[in-house]
Amino acid sequence: MEQDSQETQNPAQSNCNYRVQFRKNEQIFFAVSRTQNLNVNEIVMVQTDHNLEPATIKSAVHSGETDLESGKSDLLVVQRRATREEGGRYEKLMDQEAESFRYCQQQIADLDLGMKLIRVERYFNGSKIIFYFTAENRVDFRQLVKNLVQEFRTRIEMRQIGVR
Repeated sequence: MEQDSQETQNPAQSNCNYRVQFRKNEQIFFAVSRTQNLNVNEIVMVQTDHNLEPATIKSAVHSGETDLESGKSDLLVVQRRATREEGGRYEKLMDQEAESFRYCQQQIADLDLGMKLIRVERYFNGSKIIFYFTAENRVDFRQLVKNLVQEFRTRIEMRQIGVR
């Protein structure tokens, strides 16, 4: 009975902590999972603010390495391992992002816009594509967005990034 009460008092002990990465060469995030024994480079489905997104396990996080146990509410949660189909779609997603990047760069050049495309992020469910760019001055990219919507048939978001 005493053992049962300890388990209910601290359910976080049954969770495992991991470092996950959504895109190669990008930021690594901390995530918690009830799924045990996830392997490095395994693809998992992580709950994000817009839906489930695939991510790659980069490493396990051992107790005391970070403040994951502090109960932060913005912590990512690994829902489950990705299926083979999802893994295949994830690989295709990277190719689609590269293709979208090339197309947008060509459109920027054709429209002679004073902006530099930095990266492209496509939602796994296909509902949106985000184009990250830098620009020294204000840019009228309305025609660019029209061209992108016509080409990709989905919601397009342009995000200007820079030194903050």
